Amino acid sequence: MLKPTLKNVINRPLDSFACANGWIKKVRKQKKIWFAEISDGSMADSLQVVIPSELISGSDTLSLGTSLEVNGKIVKS
Repeated sequence: MLKPTLKNVINRPLDSFACANGWIKKVRKQKKIWFAEISDGSMADSLQVVIPSELISGSDTLSLGTSLEVNGKIVKS
């Protein structure tokens, strides 16, 4: 079974939980939080993902083109 596209995920109700897959288009780190914009090609917009630093293991970093599968709550930014 195919996973839902970002277009499907973004159209889900606010405060619902979802799983999203995509590649990093932009990424930045502020203090102990990472902000990544991911895209899967299903739409022009991207999905912003907020990731606490403790979920990034050891010396790993997030970089452009990295593929991610994220789980979390959909909130309006």
